[in-house]
Amino acid sequence: EYLIPSGWKVLPVFSAVHLNPSLHGNAQQFQPCRWEGPSQGTSKKFTPFGGGTRLCPGSELAKVEAAFFLHHLVLNFRWKIDGDDIPMAYPYVEFPRGLPIEIEPICSES
Repeated sequence: EYLIPSGWKVLPVFSAVHLNPSLHGNAQQFQPCRWEGPSQGTSKKFTPFGGGTRLCPGSELAKVEAAFFLHHLVLNFRWKIDGDDIPMAYPYVEFPRGLPIEIEPICSES
């Protein structure tokens, strides 16, 4: 237990929650399937935008901007792997050195 003196500010460290091995086995590995399932919508284990009365006011805008950005990239650019094609395995994909890609614009005749 902790005693927090009056007037002190307490700030959450969300990475401590997101990378906590007691909450997530293999917390350092990329496993997006850990967030799947009906109970994950209200999970307190993943809080990228905070929560409650301190919820980030720009959270919905950030989600729309990310969707718009990805939509633009998929429609307007050709993507290909830069180098050897690496086989992928379920349930997650691990790239020891990242995934180098080449992106070139799709020219549109107007």
